[in-house]
Amino acid sequence: MSTDRPAPPIPTDEQVADILRFIARTCLEVERGLRPPGHLLELMDSDTGLRWSKPGKLGRFHGGPVQDDQIGEPHLTRLGVGEVVATVVTRTEGDRWGAITLRLQADEAGRWRIADLQRLLARSHYRAGLTQTVTPEVAATRRPDFVAEDRRMAEAAHQAVTRRLADLTRGAPGYRATRDLVRYWASKLAELDRELAELTSRHDTRQQIQRLFRR
Repeated sequence: MSTDRPAPPIPTDEQVADILRFIARTCLEVERGLRPPGHLLELMDSDTGLRWSKPGKLGRFHGGPVQDDQIGEPHLTRLGVGEVVATVVTRTEGDRWGAITLRLQADEAGRWRIADLQRLLARSHYRAGLTQTVTPEVAATRRPDFVAEDRRMAEAAHQAVTRRLADLTRGAPGYRATRDLVRYWASKLAELDRELAELTSRHDTRQQIQRLFRR
């Protein structure tokens, strides 16, 4: 009689997406001080958990409870039966955006663990977030800087996924997900361009009013 265990069922894309949304929510809640870091570390494999347990790896941001609209739809690509790479767009303080990129691997028991995780935030977030709490007031005064930094990140991301799409043939694994990412970053660039134009217009209007009062 065979004692071999049956292979664990392969989760659907939607089931993997649910795992990714849970990880993203946990990461945001740890950043906001709503969960202890251990809640995120226990989702990682031993090597990844060791890297992320070092002081200063997670910034502390304002934001309150994590809302559903602060976690974007995961974009995932399967590298094999038990391995997935994915990106989840998130919102941080001041309604600014960031992203979580990660790789999930399933062990022999079918448990999924984070084998790699990168937290993508604008450099302005890192300068403020890892040394002090970013309050809503600080975020508001630095909004133009945040938007400009976000646009540079979005442009770099759009260029990277556009190059990746050019290397794929239509119908190849990952082609559809990469194409969706290209469209997403293009729309994000357009959104940030509109916001920058609005902020510039407000700044110009304030300067005109100040000049009038100085006359």
